[in-house]
Amino acid sequence: RGTTQSLADAGDGAQAGGHGASIFDDPHSTEDVLERLGAMGLRLSVDDFGTGCASLASLRRLPIDEIKIDGSFVSAMSAREEDEIIVRSMIELAHNLGLSVVAEGVEKRAVIERLAELGCDVAQGYYLSRPVPPEELAIWLDQHPDSGAAVPRKRKFREEPVRENLASA
Repeated sequence: RGTTQSLADAGDGAQAGGHGASIFDDPHSTEDVLERLGAMGLRLSVDDFGTGCASLASLRRLPIDEIKIDGSFVSAMSAREEDEIIVRSMIELAHNLGLSVVAEGVEKRAVIERLAELGCDVAQGYYLSRPVPPEELAIWLDQHPDSGAAVPRKRKFREEPVRENLASA
């Protein structure tokens, strides 16, 4: 009850996430909990997507809002074509399922530019900022007024979600 009330008090914009391996271990018992959290207004994420044992069937069934592509794929995009193909495919898959996409581990300008071209919604990583302690966040935001890429916003790099483009075709 205490955790549930704390999450409810967090209000709009609160997020809950879990690693793919832990969420997908027992998707049947997890589904009820995730639905209840979603009903409280929490955005639900699967962290480190692409590693572990995340099942595509479970991804389709569970009530999640976004996937976070594991940084091991994102950071290798510019060096290995296979990693870019995997990232591009994950972005397309997520968008086709109506999910947002966060790319973790962005450390180079070329990678964030390519992610934008691929339609990724949000980027996170050292290229944008090192972790900032909560008490220093307001100062950091004042010093970086043009850093909108570091602030998660739904559909950051896309004008329209893929599903809407398909509907108008």
